[in-house]
Amino acid sequence: MRKSTDLLFSYSSVIRDPFHRIYRKSGSKGVRLGFTLIEIVIVVAIISASFTIVTAVVRGNKKNAVLMECTQIAEAMNEYRINNGSYPANFQSFLQDPNYFKDKLTNPYGNGFGMIDNGTTITIYAEPLSNGISYTFTKSQMGVTH
Repeated sequence: MRKSTDLLFSYSSVIRDPFHRIYRKSGSKGVRLGFTLIEIVIVVAIISASFTIVTAVVRGNKKNAVLMECTQIAEAMNEYRINNGSYPANFQSFLQDPNYFKDKLTNPYGNGFGMIDNGTTITIYAEPLSNGISYTFTKSQMGVTH
């Protein structure tokens, strides 16, 4: 018959090592019952650091991809100016022109692209403008200058 104090194992069957890990006696070997707080903290720190690194890499790749698209648009606009004598009047229809863009332009942030023309410079940006990714070039006879 089982005693009420003998639920899983009695206290006399529990031993502790110098690192305060709890073991249950099992014949001549002890069976470990859990993790120490230090072990748990170390695992959480490793997972957090890994997540931070992966997040930074993904964000950096998105930003570089958008910047490359903006650069491609600027080069195509310069080619358009050379062929037609002026920059395109309608920016959105220019982005759909298969003569200048063989592949569809993609913005990893899910929106399109926009343009700001202030007379001397043109800024191509990835929408929304608040994400801060843009490419500005100066209108000149020689083409695109950075």
